[in-house]
Amino acid sequence: MVDIIQDNCARQVNHFISEFAEENSKLPPIGIVVTKFDIAARAIDKNNPNEASEFLDKVIRKAFNALIPDPTVFNGKGLDSFVGIFPVSLGAHIGDNENGGKMRPSNMQYPAYMGIWFLLHDLCKKDKNKAEEYSLAMKKLANEIENEGMHFFNNGQCGRFSELADDFANKTME
Repeated sequence: MVDIIQDNCARQVNHFISEFAEENSKLPPIGIVVTKFDIAARAIDKNNPNEASEFLDKVIRKAFNALIPDPTVFNGKGLDSFVGIFPVSLGAHIGDNENGGKMRPSNMQYPAYMGIWFLLHDLCKKDKNKAEEYSLAMKKLANEIENEGMHFFNNGQCGRFSELADDFANKTME
C-alpha cells in the first residue's frame, strides 16, 4: 500500500512541498485528506473505523515519511512539520446501486477547521484587542477536532491537536 500511495500521490506532493520549503524556509500546516475512507476501510478488511484509521495512518506515515518523520530517529534538523490526517467520506455505499446511495458526509469539515484554527492563531498575534475572542474560537475548534479522534503529528510526534498545533504555531508562524 505504501508503494501505491507513493506512486499515485506522495511523490508529487513531496516534490511540491520540497519546492515550497526551499522558497519559504518553512512549511505550512498540512492536512492529508483520505477521501472515500469508508471504501478504503472495506478494501483493507477493517470493519472497525478506528482499526482502519490506525492502519491507514501507518501507511501514510511511511509514504510521507519526510513530513511525518519517525520520532525515535528525528534529530531536530530540517524544517518543522505539522500534519493532520483526515479520513473523510460522502457516505457509506453512496456509489452502490448506480449511485443511488444516500449522502451522509463524514468528517468533511475538519480540514477546514484546522485551517481556521491556524488563521485565528495568526490573528491573535496581530490583533491583541480581539485575542481573547480568537482564543475562545480556537478552543471550540480544537475541542471539535479532538472529539473526532483525528490524528495529528508535530515533527512525527503524535498527540492532541491543541497541544501540537499550539507548539508548532508558536515555533514557526511569525
